[in-house]
Amino acid sequence: MQNCSLVLIASLLLISGCSSEPTTDSIAHSDKPNSDSPAGREEHADAHDGDEPAGSPSSEGTDAPAKSASQRPVADPLLAGVEFPNVDIHSIFLKYRSAYEASPENPAAVFGYLQLCHQLGVHFGMEGDISRSHLASMRAGEILQKAIDAKIEFPAGVSLAGDILFRYSTALAADGKQDLAMSALRSAIENGFTELSALSTAPELKALRESAEFKESLPQWSTTIKESLKEEVEALLASHEPFPFDFTLKDVSTLKPLALDDFKGKVCIVDIWGTWCGPCRKEIPSFVRLQDKFGEAGFQMIGLNQENSGDEATNMVTVREVISSDGINYPCALIDSKTLKQVPDFQGYPTTLFIDTQGRVRLKLVGLHQFEFLESAVELLLAEGQAKSEPESSATE
Repeated sequence: MQNCSLVLIASLLLISGCSSEPTTDSIAHSDKPNSDSPAGREEHADAHDGDEPAGSPSSEGTDAPAKSASQRPVADPLLAGVEFPNVDIHSIFLKYRSAYEASPENPAAVFGYLQLCHQLGVHFGMEGDISRSHLASMRAGEILQKAIDAKIEFPAGVSLAGDILFRYSTALAADGKQDLAMSALRSAIENGFTELSALSTAPELKALRESAEFKESLPQWSTTIKESLKEEVEALLASHEPFPFDFTLKDVSTLKPLALDDFKGKVCIVDIWGTWCGPCRKEIPSFVRLQDKFGEAGFQMIGLNQENSGDEATNMVTVREVISSDGINYPCALIDSKTLKQVPDFQGYPTTLFIDTQGRVRLKLVGLHQFEFLESAVELLLAEGQAKSEPESSATE
């Protein structure tokens, strides 16, 4: 996954991931590489045609061999000592920074530099370079805050402000600037940050969580985030065309048939994943939580695996080992080509199918998604199923 993040930084893609076709949700909900797809790197190369800021790097900048230290422009402190294989990140960074400094009110120039700083912050965080990650996030947050104050509008469909401002708040808190961190956190939620659990788990916010202001604000923030997610999921469900889906496969644990029809009348999530896929593995705890929370309320989680070995028995052993190590509490089966072909425009792993009580796929998402988003989708589909069943019950009485 490291190579994916380098390509993203060099290409300034709109999402953090390697899926071959980004979705709105990928943009809104993830700071991490969020899907695996062999085609992803090539198809993303055209993601910004016509949208690059003046002075932005061309494809020549990302494909050309990296310059030696003597040829390279003076490094920004953010990149001091940093080397990326086959990518002259110093020249790329300088071009975007120069474009921003020359036109600080040009939306394309602002967005290009902002996105590069943000992605660098994400990358350094993944690499464990936390101090440099905070430095990049601080830079991105300052750029964004100035843009918000100047009422600069970014490209339509881009929803990264909340994530950038949240990372900004954690960087400020780590620097001991608690008042500024609180202000940035408020701004993050006002601008669409929805990862509710991060408010309680981000280590940088530990001191801030003890403040009276944080404790007083948290209930309202929770309400705001849940309402925002509900509206987003409702819009996605309304905009997606349902499609049929069915399978009968072999449960890797019991070796008995596992069929979608076994769960008729339930809301289901079918996770198409692989044990080799980093984003897939990161999403498992959310699916385990969903099964625990909604399993007795008419919900069923199912995993369908695409594994690399050509031997079925070996693949089953691999999946069973991950079921044990990751505490998976729902059935899994090896997916076959017939089942996979039922998914329109399959793009990469993980692919998540949300199935209503009528057995229709109501929503297909690609990539890693936060628990709160998944939870909101399940709650809406359960409520919808309950509403449909009540008139039928009344009619039979």
